[in-house]
Amino acid sequence: QKERSATLADLERRVREVKMDNAAKELQISAQKMDGETARQLRAQKAELNAQLEQLKSEMARIDSDIYELQKVGYKEGMAMRERYADFLRNFGDVQRRLGMKDESFVNALQQYSPNEPNFTHFLEEIKEYIASMDKEVGAMIDRLAEEDAKVLAHIKEINEQKDVVKEELSKLRLSIEVKVIFCIE
Repeated sequence: QKERSATLADLERRVREVKMDNAAKELQISAQKMDGETARQLRAQKAELNAQLEQLKSEMARIDSDIYELQKVGYKEGMAMRERYADFLRNFGDVQRRLGMKDESFVNALQQYSPNEPNFTHFLEEIKEYIASMDKEVGAMIDRLAEEDAKVLAHIKEINEQKDVVKEELSKLRLSIEVKVIFCIE
């Protein structure tokens, strides 16, 4: 867009120069006495300059149209980017709440920035660093949960083994009682 603005400014400057040049030449021509050939040459030059002026005007109109189209596209892209950023903020907050890692100061900072700001890319690096630190914390949390899960499974296995021993002892005890009852009955 800066390039187009520079081109537009250059075209406007050239149009002004051509107009001033035309005015100066017309003044010079009106002050001179000339023959028919010189007058024809000057008329031809004037026609050529007018054609150049029309070409420059046409180019300016095309550039204005291009700028307008680019602004429309930029506006639409900006809206889409802001919507995606708002979705990101909602999802980010949800993830933090679910993991019990809510950091209000960082969430507030996120809400103050807009992806359309020129310095947003710098803040984007901070977001990436924060997410990387959260990822490490989540990884550590998963490791802790896996360790706890392994301990619980080991404890369950131990209880099941004890249960099997108790069942076996209970079976032996029942058998012993049945044998004693049979001996008592006989």
